[in-house]
Amino acid sequence: IIVILAKLTNNKIKKYSSIKKIYIYYNHPFESVKILKSIDDYDSDFIYAILKHHEIEVINKNKYLDILIESDNRN
Repeated sequence: IIVILAKLTNNKIKKYSSIKKIYIYYNHPFESVKILKSIDDYDSDFIYAILKHHEIEVINKNKYLDILIESDNRN
């Protein structure tokens, strides 16, 4: 539902980021990295891929990032 609302409102729902579901929708890469770092058992290329998978200009691409970007684009 958040994805549909974001598209219908041209991302204007982002201003409601105080609502947890909307916050997570827009900040899931950062929040995911926080969780993965707390586990401390993941390779740095994987963590980097999670963090950067929504950025248009990525300096250091890797196999994990390619997979995430392709998967996200299919959504």
